Amino acid sequence: MSFTFVEIEKSKTHTITGLFWTLVVLYLISTYALVWSFRLFLGASLQGSFLQILTIVAIALLAATIHWFFSTYQLVSRMLVAVRARSLDPGDTYHARLKNVIEEVSVAVGGSIVLEPYVISTPAMNACAVSDFSGRSAIAVTEGVLARMNRAQLESVVAHEATHIASGDSLTKSVFCGLFALHEEALKRFSGLFSSRSGLDLLLGRTGVWIAFSLMILWIVHAARRLCEPLISRQQEYRADALAVRLTRDPLSLAEALRLIAGHWRGVGTYGESLSAIFILDPGIERLSEKEGWQADLFSTHPPTEHRIEILLGMAHVGQDEFDSRRMQPPQYHQDPVPSRVPQPSGSDTRWFVWLDGDWQGPWPLERLSELGTLKPDTWIRQQAQAKASPAYQDPFILQMLQTRYGYSGPVAGITPRICPRCRVALTSVLYEGVTLDECPACRGCLVNRDQVSRVLIREEYSFSDSITRLAQTIEAIANPQRVAKRYGDFPFSAMKDQQCPVCGASMVRKFYTLAYLVEVEQCWMCGLTWFDRDELELLQCLYERQVPEDRRAV
Repeated sequence: MSFTFVEIEKSKTHTITGLFWTLVVLYLISTYALVWSFRLFLGASLQGSFLQILTIVAIALLAATIHWFFSTYQLVSRMLVAVRARSLDPGDTYHARLKNVIEEVSVAVGGSIVLEPYVISTPAMNACAVSDFSGRSAIAVTEGVLARMNRAQLESVVAHEATHIASGDSLTKSVFCGLFALHEEALKRFSGLFSSRSGLDLLLGRTGVWIAFSLMILWIVHAARRLCEPLISRQQEYRADALAVRLTRDPLSLAEALRLIAGHWRGVGTYGESLSAIFILDPGIERLSEKEGWQADLFSTHPPTEHRIEILLGMAHVGQDEFDSRRMQPPQYHQDPVPSRVPQPSGSDTRWFVWLDGDWQGPWPLERLSELGTLKPDTWIRQQAQAKASPAYQDPFILQMLQTRYGYSGPVAGITPRICPRCRVALTSVLYEGVTLDECPACRGCLVNRDQVSRVLIREEYSFSDSITRLAQTIEAIANPQRVAKRYGDFPFSAMKDQQCPVCGASMVRKFYTLAYLVEVEQCWMCGLTWFDRDELELLQCLYERQVPEDRRAV
C-alpha cells in the first residue's frame, strides 16, 4: 500500500495510463467486431489485409482519444449532474455547517486545494468527492448525512473525501467513472427494452441484428469496466481513513460515521448508483464490497465496512462491544423564528368599525386599531362613512399598519417582498428544521419549494403536538387514499383565482400534496411553489415519519 508522495504519484499515473489503453483496446475490439459483422453480412472473406488491420487500429486509437477528451471535459460538472448534486442554500443552517466544516478541512490539508461544497437532495446516507484535470475539486454530501450526523462525524467524512482529493485518488476514480459509468447507465436502460413481448419482437425483426450488436457493444463496455476495476484499488479507502484520522485526531467519529452510513439506505436504485467508486461507501449494488478474498480485492473498489471500523477502533483503543453499546443520536439544532419588529402605526383621521365577537365595534382611529391584538388581515372592517365591509387587508391604511406590525418597513434596495396569498402581508424569514422558509406572520402559513420540503422531511428535530398526532392518525385510518381523492372530483386540482403566487403572480391550485399523504395545499401551477397553511407542513412531516421506515425514507 503506497503512502509516500512519490509512490502515490506513480500509482496515479500508471492507473490513468492503464485506463486510456484499456479504452483503446475496447474500441479496437468494437471496431473489429463491426467490420467482421459487415463482412459476414455481405458474405465477404473474414480475413483482412495488413493495411485494413492498420486502419482499424488507427480508427480505434482516434475513437479512444475522442472518447477520452469528451469524457474528461468538465468532468466535475458532469459528475455532479449525474449524482443530482446542488449548490448550498445560504439560508440553511445545515448547509452552513457543511460549508464551515469543508473550509476547516481545506485549511487542514494545506489550503492549496479549493474544495467546492455541494449537497445531494436525498435522504440516503453517503458522500463523494470528484476531481478533474483542470484542478477543480468538489465534495458532495447527502441530506441524510447532514440530518443524522453530528459535527465531529461530518468532519471525519469530509476529511476522508478531502484526502482522496489531495492524494489524487479522486481524480483516477472520477476519470474511471467518466469513461465507463455512462455506458453502464445506457446498458441498464437498453436492457429494459427486452423485458416485454414487444421488445423481443423488435429484437427478432429487421432491426434486431443491429440492436443485438449494439447490446453486445454495451456488454463489452461493461466488461471493460470490470477489467479496469482492479486499477481502482480498495486499499485507497484504508489509506483515506488513516489520513482522515491524522487530520481530525478522532478515529472514533469516523467509525461512528461509517456505522451510521452502513446501517441506512445508501442510495441504491437512484441516479448515480453506477458511480459507486467515488462514494465513501458502496451504495449497495456491488456484492463484493463486503467480502474478502482475491476476487473481492480485484473487482471491488471498497473494502468491507466492518473491517474498516475494526481498524479505526484499534486506533481509538475502543473494544467492539463498547462501540456496539454506544447510542449514536443525531444532534439537535433547534431554531426559533426570526423576531418581528415593534409595530409603528401611522396616524389617520379616518375611523373604522371592526367586526368582533359577533358585533360591529368602534368607530376607532388607526392608532386604536393597532393596539387590537385580535385584528387580523382577514378581519372584517368598514370605514365610518361607508356601509360596505371588506377584509382588513383590502384597506390600504390598515394594510400598511399591519405590515408595520409584522416587521415590514418597505422594499430594501429595490427588492420586492413576497406577499402572503391569503393575508396580503409581507412574508418573513423563519428557520424550521434548519431550513429558511418564507412564513406569514399573521396566519403562519409558509411558502416552500420541493427541495425545501425534502429537507424538512429528512430531518427529525421536533416532536409533534397531540393535535397533529391525532390528525395524522385520522388520515392514516383512510384505507384507500386514491379513492378518497377521486371522490372530491375536481377539488384536488381546482384553481383559486383569488389567490396568486407570491413569486410569479399565477393562480394557485388547490390539491393534495401527494395521494400518499392527504394534506391539502395550494400550489402554483406555473413555478411549482407550494403554500402550506398553518400546521400543514408539520402534519405532512408527521405522516411521513409515521408511515415510512427510517432506513427507506425518501420524498
